[in-house]
Amino acid sequence: MNRYANILFDLDGTIADSAPDIIACVRGAFAEVFGAAAPPVKADLIGFQLKEILLGIDPSLSPEDIGRLTAAFRGIYDECGFPGTRLYAGAAEALAELKTAGARLFLVTNKPDKPTRALLLKFGLDVFEEVVCPDSVPGRRMTKSEMIGRLLGLRSLEKKETVMIGDFETDILAARENGIAAIAALYGYGDAAKLRALAPDRTLTAISGLAGLVTGG
Repeated sequence: MNRYANILFDLDGTIADSAPDIIACVRGAFAEVFGAAAPPVKADLIGFQLKEILLGIDPSLSPEDIGRLTAAFRGIYDECGFPGTRLYAGAAEALAELKTAGARLFLVTNKPDKPTRALLLKFGLDVFEEVVCPDSVPGRRMTKSEMIGRLLGLRSLEKKETVMIGDFETDILAARENGIAAIAALYGYGDAAKLRALAPDRTLTAISGLAGLVTGG
């Protein structure tokens, strides 16, 4: 018997290591807009929405700079083919095992819809019943908490049977704000000590061990 019937996943830093491509494309955007290399891009920024990543790199960026960099990044990243992105070891197998066990799987990611679906297609991940991105609702941009709330309502999910799995503090906090359980992926881009300090319901050191956390018991 499953501990959780509905499992919500973050993407970057939880299922896939996408940092190499995101960092390369951010640097490409800075070169395109400013004609110079970007300041150092830390992996712990990956997983935030792009505006937060850019401001994390250079807090002095103006709204106009953010707009130009965003457009440049999208043009580069969405068409790059994601040569450096890899699924974490055991990710595909863990998702398949959960699906076979009868769990309902959903994706809730800060990555926009277009590159998210391109990545899922590249890796053959067709296990998710619903994919929710910041731009899933035309005309607005949702936070992680709003995305989870939208999914809960859209699919009429029972909160006590639902868990969010992510590698960032925002994933844990967004789950809490929506009244669902949270599992912290300590192997991702987030700070493991900060994640533990939030007292998630469970912690995960490798995605290959996921099935044992959410099934049985």
